[in-house]
Amino acid sequence: MPAASLQPVPPGYRSPLTWSVIGHVVLAVLFSSSIAFLPQQEFQQLAIEAVVIDQGAIDRAAEQERQAAAEAAQQRAADQRRREAEQREREQQAAQQREAAEVARQKRLADERAAEQKRREQAEQQRRAAEAEAAERQRREAELAAQRAEAQRQAEARARAAAEKREQQRRQAELAAALEAEEALLAAQQSGEMNRYKALIQQRVQRNWKQPPSAVAGVECQVSVQQLPSGEVVRAQVTRCNGDEIVRRSVENAVYAASPLPLPDDRRLFDRNLTFIFRPQIEN
Repeated sequence: MPAASLQPVPPGYRSPLTWSVIGHVVLAVLFSSSIAFLPQQEFQQLAIEAVVIDQGAIDRAAEQERQAAAEAAQQRAADQRRREAEQREREQQAAQQREAAEVARQKRLADERAAEQKRREQAEQQRRAAEAEAAERQRREAELAAQRAEAQRQAEARARAAAEKREQQRRQAELAAALEAEEALLAAQQSGEMNRYKALIQQRVQRNWKQPPSAVAGVECQVSVQQLPSGEVVRAQVTRCNGDEIVRRSVENAVYAASPLPLPDDRRLFDRNLTFIFRPQIEN
C-alpha cells in the first residue's frame, strides 16, 4: 500500500512487534555489557554484528508496525464507511418516515377538510330545509290568522248589527214609554191632580211656618225643593220672594219642618226636584 494512504499511529499505541524489537534491543545491551571484558578486536566484531542484527530487526519491526497501522487504519476507514453508510441509511429511513408522515398528515388534513366541507354542506342543507319549513309554517299560520281575523270581523259585524238593532229597539221602546209617560203625566196634570198635590204641600208648609213680625199681606215666595222618593226634604231654597230675608229664612225653615212632604196619589206626578209657590196666610 502506498505510504500516502498510511495514517499516523495513535500516541501510546504499541503493537506486538514493537515490544519484540524493544526486547531484542534490551538483549543486545545486556550482551554488549557481558562482553565488555573480551579482547578489543573480538568486542568490535561482536558489536558490529549486534548492531547489524538489531537494525534489521528494528526495520522489520517498523515495517510490520506500519503494516499493522495500515491494516488498523483500513479497518477504521471500513468501520467509518460502515458507520457512514448506516448513518445514511438511518437518515434515508428517517427521511422516508418523515415523508410518509407528511403524506399521512396531508391525507388526514384533506380528509378533515372534506369532512368539514361535507358537514358544512349538510348544515347548509338542513338550514335551508329549516328555513323553508319555517316559511311554510309562517305562511300557514298567516293564512289561518287571516281566516280567523275574517271570521272574527264578520262575527263582530254581526254582533254590532244585532247590538245596534237591539239598541234601536230599546231606544224606540224608551221613546214610546217616555211619550206614553209624558202623555200620561200631561193628562194627570191637566186633570188637576198636580194642583191638588202642590196644594197638599202648601198646606203642610203653612202649618209649619212661623210668621215673622216683618211678614205682610201679599207675600209670595218661589221655593225649590230637592226630596227623596219618601218625601224627605234634602234641600230647600227660596229662589224668588217679595219678603225680606227674615221671611225668606222662615219659609225655608217651614219646608224643612214639613218634611217628609206629602206624596201624590199618582206616582207619576212625583218630582225629586220640585218647585212650588208658597203664599202664606198672614195673621194680623
